[in-house]
Amino acid sequence: RRFGIPFIMDMRDPWSHVERLNEGIATPAWTRLAARHESAAVERASLIVANTEVARRQLAASYPLRARDIITVTNGADDEALPPQRCGGRFVIAHAGTVYLDRDPRALFQAAARVIRDNGLTPNDLSLEFIGELEAVGGFPIEAVAEAEGISAYVRTGPSRPHREAVDFMAQATMLVTMSGSNMAAIPAKTFECVRFPAWLLALSAPGSATALLLEGTDADVAAPGDADTIARILDRRYHEYRTGVRPEAIAREARFSRRYQAALLFDAIAER
Repeated sequence: RRFGIPFIMDMRDPWSHVERLNEGIATPAWTRLAARHESAAVERASLIVANTEVARRQLAASYPLRARDIITVTNGADDEALPPQRCGGRFVIAHAGTVYLDRDPRALFQAAARVIRDNGLTPNDLSLEFIGELEAVGGFPIEAVAEAEGISAYVRTGPSRPHREAVDFMAQATMLVTMSGSNMAAIPAKTFECVRFPAWLLALSAPGSATALLLEGTDADVAAPGDADTIARILDRRYHEYRTGVRPEAIAREARFSRRYQAALLFDAIAER
């Protein structure tokens, strides 16, 4: 303020709309203080940047007089070269990264089990492959969930890997899976990794969530995390398309998914201040 420099406020997580709080700070006092300090910061900001459209709408509803100064600049996909894509063979459903406490793939396993049974598939026809920290599914490891659904032979797991190896792993997938958890206003960062690959994207995210809005109008399939019926229909349709020779395209072929495009939105907005 002393030097007249515009204050650009990057609201990675709006304080007044936080959806989950650590037990140690979840008090009425925290909520009051968050709203008070957020309001003061918004009042002084020249530009307020939200990282998802849902977060922007929440902020605009809370501060309608500043709505024109609140913009969305999402994360973005990088543009470095990808490893060669696997061609033909098994339909691979893959997830790379930690399965967090509020992200539950059990409906995905139930749906896959249904598709496997209905189509008489073998592990050579379809597999579910996970790498990363996989112990947090209702307190049980991924292998226990697979066993409960009777598809252990179809599930492969591995430890966390360096980024280059994780990229190689993702390049072998026919379908990549993301899980949004319970936070409606957040987009899993790995979404912007997945959209780079010529693979179908299955986003397990609630209707109206930031992830669902981001992927609206694209080739991605979106289903609520616990909706096994919808997930089963998606898997069955994509499997049969694959067997008839249909191949997916990378969603990031749309310019708006690139980090470069999103950076341009931000710098153009800053230049106008």
